[in-house]
Amino acid sequence: MKVTLFSLLIVLLGLAFGVGVSMLQTPKAPLPVDSSRRAGFADAHGVDRDRPALKAGGSPKVVVKEKEYHFGTLDIAAKGSHDFVFRNAGDAPLKLASAGTSCRCTVSELSSHPIPPGESGKVTVSWKPIDNVGPYEQTATILTNDPEQPRIELTITGRVTAALQLLPSELVLNGADSSEGVSGTARLVCYLKEPFEIRGHE
Repeated sequence: MKVTLFSLLIVLLGLAFGVGVSMLQTPKAPLPVDSSRRAGFADAHGVDRDRPALKAGGSPKVVVKEKEYHFGTLDIAAKGSHDFVFRNAGDAPLKLASAGTSCRCTVSELSSHPIPPGESGKVTVSWKPIDNVGPYEQTATILTNDPEQPRIELTITGRVTAALQLLPSELVLNGADSSEGVSGTARLVCYLKEPFEIRGHE
């Protein structure tokens, strides 16, 4: 009799142990949450943890379709200018500022007011090629508040020609004495096919 009771007790203990292990290993399904209550849940600091963080203030995005302008052939005594268009493809106002140019190039006009999102402004670059004839290249640097493009380099290229050119363009006469004259020599070069003559000077 005692052996039968003891065996029954062991069987019951084994069943209880098996059921307990089975319950521990079975994953529990999450309890349903009322979405209306969850959306308004806030922690102790008043922050709703379930809402996505609000996007901070946007940023501008500068788009310049043309960063280099080739003006072709220009006489050495002429002047030129070109408008570069800056478009704001971002979601915050775009600000522009000049950071300087090379010696023969100037930023003659720049959008003084911020460019709103979706709109465009212009940067006018002017130049006067008073150097020797031949290939010409000058640059202008524009600063922006676009975090991805803080500096935009604009380039002016072309070729300079001249009908007439004086070489050198300036004569520096040092050490002149009141009792003696000082002289210098310069060459007048003609790039025209037709012959020319000097008819006078002043």
